[in-house]
Amino acid sequence: MGFFHFRIKTYIEIRVADSVPIEKALGCVALIKGIVYSNDNLDILEKELADINTIDSINQAIEEIEKKGFDVAIYHGKTVGTWADYLITLAEKGLDNNDKEYRDMLPLLKSI
Repeated sequence: MGFFHFRIKTYIEIRVADSVPIEKALGCVALIKGIVYSNDNLDILEKELADINTIDSINQAIEEIEKKGFDVAIYHGKTVGTWADYLITLAEKGLDNNDKEYRDMLPLLKSI
């Protein structure tokens, strides 16, 4: 039986987020909301990752991450850590003042 990180049914289920302490889980929610609910962030990422367009390229990156960890370069020569920091920064910009308490939890994601 495989346990995937996410799956898509009538909604997107991100499974890793339910296995961490609540503060980090809320940080995951803030990350997702800050990126997915921001048209600007989606446009930025669509342009930056336009050449990542096959499941093979994604699976290759996953394989490298599993073997070598956070310091492996994946897309455009950037490491996983660099991408993670960048996504957190984008998410912070995509959240409004009503989400401040969740935005403050984003840095906690660096220790997952």
